[in-house]
Amino acid sequence: CDNTNRSLFENLEYGIYATAANTTDLADVRHTEFTDNHHGIYLSGMTLPRVTSNGFYLKKAASQDGYGLYLDACNEYWVEDNTFEKCDGCGHQTGIGIYVNE
Repeated sequence: CDNTNRSLFENLEYGIYATAANTTDLADVRHTEFTDNHHGIYLSGMTLPRVTSNGFYLKKAASQDGYGLYLDACNEYWVEDNTFEKCDGCGHQTGIGIYVNE
């Protein structure tokens, strides 16, 4: 669909912060803009989380722990067709696009 209405998370500490109580809990994030957030998405302990077709415009530098997507102890994740860019006016600093831990 070319006319998708995109969701927006802007100027937040975390756009999305989700942890799983068991491995059947999952997140599905599609067609969303994450603009000028300290952290875009943090997902922990999930099996089969999906993060596709999103835009991440990073405000914080890597030295300030800024990132777009952090997968912490997730399995069988589906991550594709996302863009990661620094925000306008951020100078030379930029965050990390994707962290994958464990």
